[in-house]
Amino acid sequence: HTFYAFWGLAFALFALCIFLCITEANKKVIFPHIFASLFFAEVTAFAVFVGLMLCAFAFDSLIFSIDLGEYFLICFTFSQAVVAVTVFLSLLQLDEKNIGIPRSFGAIILYALFPLYVLLMLILYAYLLKILVQQKMPSGQINPFVSFASFFYIAFYFILQSRETRAVSIFYKIGNIILLPCIAAQIIAVIIRFQAYGLTSARLAGMLYIASVLYFVALTFIKEGKYTPTFFILIAALCLISTFTPLHIKRIPDLEQHLRLEKLLRNYGYYTDGVFTVPAAALIDKIPAEKKSAIKSAYNALPSEIQKDYAPDKKTFKDKFGFYADSSSDSGYKIFEYIAKNTKIDISAYSSLERLYAYSYTESETITYTLDGKKYNLTDFMLNMPNNDVPFVIPAGDARLYILEANCQYDEDTCRFTFYRYSGYILR
Repeated sequence: HTFYAFWGLAFALFALCIFLCITEANKKVIFPHIFASLFFAEVTAFAVFVGLMLCAFAFDSLIFSIDLGEYFLICFTFSQAVVAVTVFLSLLQLDEKNIGIPRSFGAIILYALFPLYVLLMLILYAYLLKILVQQKMPSGQINPFVSFASFFYIAFYFILQSRETRAVSIFYKIGNIILLPCIAAQIIAVIIRFQAYGLTSARLAGMLYIASVLYFVALTFIKEGKYTPTFFILIAALCLISTFTPLHIKRIPDLEQHLRLEKLLRNYGYYTDGVFTVPAAALIDKIPAEKKSAIKSAYNALPSEIQKDYAPDKKTFKDKFGFYADSSSDSGYKIFEYIAKNTKIDISAYSSLERLYAYSYTESETITYTLDGKKYNLTDFMLNMPNNDVPFVIPAGDARLYILEANCQYDEDTCRFTFYRYSGYILR
């Protein structure tokens, strides 16, 4: 929740800052100026990042070996938190008399990016035509493309206000109308996915985004878009509500998936006198395949502390529910995550400290860590991650493995890990 709160507050403050920068005198030039400042700040930050990584590679190759993964994060954080922010603030001007928009930026927007937006809209309309010809409902694949299209529409709506060309004039006259059929198809696709697999954090965020886009498009029809800047107030409010209130973007999907799973289990005989019990095999065989898939997707979407309430003495999905299910849904794998909130470690009893970091994208039945030629099995830890605030300690001979963060993806049908990562320290 700290992660969500941080980014929710960051996006809310950024949206409010943009809104507060707008005045009646500068409203046509402030947005392209902000975007231009941000663009050149990111270009500068990227150049610094590439240069620092080049130096890190040279140091690693010529002097002595270093942890390039750790330096990658350090260089990226420095380039964004220091370089990008500093350059952006140095370029930003709020007085309309001093606001300047580089001609190169205008050329990039109008003659490079805007035509790409038009091309994307043509592709989306070709897909809508395909839907009408084949008489099929839109699939979830359309969702990210419409989201990109609506994002670029909003960005261009603010950026191109100071431009006066025929293409821009047409964009402001009918751009909102052209976008609406694509949004309608996106809403239908989201409803279909929601009915099939329920609510997830990503899907809820997508719904909130669609609602905010519809709000913005509605404002473009009122007094030539006079009130469109209030869009940023809505974004700030949604960010704060979904990350700081009981209507949390993680809590609401968990509650919905839990209720959905309970309804499915009760409908198919998994409760006897209010106690969770796996029904007889003959009854399980009568459950439709799509309902089995729905049970599995709802279960996999739940946090591990709720999953443990269902037959805690059994580990695999088949042992808990008595069947295998198709893993084709977007929640086809079980995901475990562990983060120690309190990272303080008493090192007084040890003489050395080493960095611990390992990851793999190769499928495997077990997870092991080799230390001093001996393998230590971490499988049980990864499948039963504790809900602790302190680092988890794993004995490794005379040493101790202090796990600060870990996550993995596990396919219960094949009983194999598809991905895992853990980090911390080795103390001796």
